[in-house]
Amino acid sequence: MTQNAEAKLTWLNEVLGVGKDDESEEELQQKGFFESIGEMVSGAVDTVVKLVSGPEPTEEQKKLNAKVDTLEKLGLDTKRLKSDGVDQAKKLEAAAKITDEAERKAAIDLVNKRIEELEQHAAALEAAAKSVMGSTKGAPNATQKAAIYKKALEDHYGLAIQIPSGMSNTHMDRVYDMMGTVPKGQAKHDKLDKLEYIDTNDYKGSGAYGGTTIKMGDFGDASGMENYTVDGKTLPANSFDVTTLHELGHALDSKEGIMAAHMSKTGCGGWKTESKDSTIDALVAFFKKKVKVSDKMTEAMVRSAIDSALGGAIPAAPDGAEEADWDKVRDFLGDYPMKIRSGYSPWFKEPVDVDGRAYIQSYSTRWNSYSVAARAPTLVNKYQWRAPGEWFAEVYAISWLKKTKPPAAVDKAVAEYMWKP
Repeated sequence: MTQNAEAKLTWLNEVLGVGKDDESEEELQQKGFFESIGEMVSGAVDTVVKLVSGPEPTEEQKKLNAKVDTLEKLGLDTKRLKSDGVDQAKKLEAAAKITDEAERKAAIDLVNKRIEELEQHAAALEAAAKSVMGSTKGAPNATQKAAIYKKALEDHYGLAIQIPSGMSNTHMDRVYDMMGTVPKGQAKHDKLDKLEYIDTNDYKGSGAYGGTTIKMGDFGDASGMENYTVDGKTLPANSFDVTTLHELGHALDSKEGIMAAHMSKTGCGGWKTESKDSTIDALVAFFKKKVKVSDKMTEAMVRSAIDSALGGAIPAAPDGAEEADWDKVRDFLGDYPMKIRSGYSPWFKEPVDVDGRAYIQSYSTRWNSYSVAARAPTLVNKYQWRAPGEWFAEVYAISWLKKTKPPAAVDKAVAEYMWKP
């Protein structure tokens, strides 16, 4: 038995209890014990060492780790960057276990590309910090920190940034974190080139996307939280972070035409673009199916009443209408058209089921409907049911923020844009 093997056996005795309190070394030698377990001993040691230390970092991981260390020394928060790095380390381990050689190589290359993106994200922040801080020592103050992240967003993601005079609650560090947590191609593209902050009350605690611009309101200290749900599991989400990702989702949807191509699928909510007229048509047909009135209540009377209710007013009974008939019409107006107007915020309420579809005045001049049956399986929160674009943006945002797959019922073609293990 070699000295190395003896040392390994001693270690196994002490740590794992192999051969302990059994037969003597001489007896084991006679039985050929040492010869038969030589490889087993080495394998056991190697396995335990791997469990303790983990796999050797790749060159890409080493570069990223070095950048993270540098950012910490510069006094910048690296919590999200570290989380994203750990996420990719897990994916790299999983990719290395793929048995098919070609698939394994493709998977590893994909993960390494993402790790390289994170390293570049970190490097851009380091360069911005050094540019802003110059020879100044110590952690940046609030003003310097804002300037660092503003420069990094401009330089690395190509954003033109507009901030109202005196507005300090921009949280550009968090914007930078969220843009780095998604693949770079989803954050930097021709449908997103401007970040505009708005300090008016109507934008307080909210965001918007239009043209190629993300607009962010004043979120105060950005500590607000809200709950999402994925496959029945409640996920508390920071409101500022999830809103940032939500608006990134809108920009990506605009770039890729995601919902335009897939919104009618059950796994995407079963959406359909409507108009006021098509909504009235559906409500009239549903009324005739659901409510029994006399011949004196004509279809034209019902249509006119529904039209008026969609505008926010229940009209007086028309000439010639029976009181009993009008009572039924008035009840219908209150239960259906009045509850799908945008002013009622129907997306925050239970769906108004019109023969299996929920009709929505999404915005003042935009109407949609979705499949009631598709709601529960793809639900992450209520706001997603305002419009097809909101459906995608909300599912996208919570998936990336929490690093969780979207609901299992979400269509695979759309789930491709979201986080994957």
